[in-house]
Amino acid sequence: MKKTFIISTGATLLLLATVVPQAAFAARPDFAGSDKKPARVDAAQFCSTIDAMANANNAKMTERMNRLNANRLEHTIKKDEKRTDRDEALEAKRENWDARRAERFSKLTGRAVTDEQRAAVEEFRATVTDALGDRRIAVDTAITEFRGDVDALSAAHKAALNEAITDLKEARDAAVAKAKADCAAGVDPVTAQATFEASMKAAMDAFMAAKENIKQPEMQTIIETRKTAVSRAMDEFQSVMRAAQEKLRLVFSAR
Repeated sequence: MKKTFIISTGATLLLLATVVPQAAFAARPDFAGSDKKPARVDAAQFCSTIDAMANANNAKMTERMNRLNANRLEHTIKKDEKRTDRDEALEAKRENWDARRAERFSKLTGRAVTDEQRAAVEEFRATVTDALGDRRIAVDTAITEFRGDVDALSAAHKAALNEAITDLKEARDAAVAKAKADCAAGVDPVTAQATFEASMKAAMDAFMAAKENIKQPEMQTIIETRKTAVSRAMDEFQSVMRAAQEKLRLVFSAR
């Protein structure tokens, strides 16, 4: 469960690969997997190549975003399938437990020879059935709330990452527009390129900072909340069972 609700590191790296400046602007490793820094374009060629490189960057970002969205969809499908499988497995186990418990109740009834013992068995059966029903409701509620919290956290992380991506794209587009304006205004290509690269670095740094802020420990809190709720349900059931068993034992041991 834990891994299905947060954007994967691999998916994020795919995105990062699209926003690193191309050959003319690269000052960071290729986040797609290569640590080799491409050769830096000579400042004299900066203004004549910026359009082509900006277009290439945009195309790669679109490609990575499509892959990111496809990964998200695949993750959602697998998450739903796993939940369905777990629900079906739990239901099958409960049906098996119910059948075995009914068999034990039947054997216990067969041991009762007095009216008091038969009444005690019926009371025990009712107590156990009610306690078991309460436990299942508590466990099912914990599971439902857990899944809802996980989905909400996943949605929040997705929205935060999307916002960071949008901010990055806007900052990068602004850097490209500024570079084009500088080139058109006759600004020294060295200065135009330096300004552009500084803006691209600032945009990337802001994106990385935003991405780091998305990584919060909420998931562990959600898991602990579910564990606590389930543990409490089990403890309460066991407490009722011990009291009921002791009461039944006293009736059967009476002479």
